[in-house]
Amino acid sequence: MKEESDRPTSFCYSIRSSISTSALSTFSDEGYYSDQKPSFSSSCSSLLYDDLIHEQHDEEIQEELEEEQVDDDNEYEYDNEEEEPLPDESFEKKDSDHDLPPLLQSTHIIRISYSPITYALIFGIISLSFYTLFFKITNKQHTFPPFFISFNLLLHMTHLLAHWRQWLLVERICIVYGTTLYWTGWLLGVFVFSERLNYVDPTTPFFWLLLIERRHAWGLLQWEFSGQLESQRTEFIVYRIWTLFGAGSAWGLLYIALANMDGYPLHYLLRPYSVAKLLLVSALAGLVMICHWSFWTFQYRGVLWKRELRKGIAVWCSEGVTRAGHVE
Repeated sequence: MKEESDRPTSFCYSIRSSISTSALSTFSDEGYYSDQKPSFSSSCSSLLYDDLIHEQHDEEIQEELEEEQVDDDNEYEYDNEEEEPLPDESFEKKDSDHDLPPLLQSTHIIRISYSPITYALIFGIISLSFYTLFFKITNKQHTFPPFFISFNLLLHMTHLLAHWRQWLLVERICIVYGTTLYWTGWLLGVFVFSERLNYVDPTTPFFWLLLIERRHAWGLLQWEFSGQLESQRTEFIVYRIWTLFGAGSAWGLLYIALANMDGYPLHYLLRPYSVAKLLLVSALAGLVMICHWSFWTFQYRGVLWKRELRKGIAVWCSEGVTRAGHVE
């Protein structure tokens, strides 16, 4: 607040002079002479001056009070903004917890270990393959049919031995790649290649019965393998291309080499119609395998291994409820 002493002297002097002059002129107009003028003029001017000073002083005090009031209001608003309560983190956490589906323990157990039914199907395929290879093939001039049957025999013996000896990588490769190779090769041998396979081969029904019996265990391994590739999009796309066209192309190149050895000319084997048919059947075979594994594995959400490919916990979603079950 400004003090009276701080007020400029020129301001006080101008007010004092204007008051004295106006007062004197007023009295002169009333008929007083200068020598008859009472001393009231100076006292009156002093009173008027003091009144103006007090009014000015009151106005300044009023302005300062208003400014202080505005400052106090601003500080109050600022304090209110600072003291505004923050969102309750625990409440948000509770909401997020409510969004998570409930996790229930399931009594269902995924059997990774081979069951008696699995062994029966595998030994049935191996026995039928031996029988077909040594007794059923009549046309010895065609190389592809015995080669394919030998591949089927070797595939099942390998994954059986890998399961017994804990060769985890070999077992995974047989399940992920071997099943697709067998199914694609069988369809090509029945519908495309000139050296035809027997479409009533009993090992094929046994093969699909084995896939259905091992749908949970092998499906979990297939899902885990595909899930790891999905994090690297390029590798996942390459794997899908291999499933649709790569397996069939590999069988096609192998068949061309074997059929050429049997006397088929290359211009006959490389006809555009034959190549297009091979790619079409290959894509169909790969699509069937993708649909098969997707149908049995789309509910899986995760797997945690205590012993890789032998013991762990799997998580899947069923009817809106997330369940966890043992893998043994």
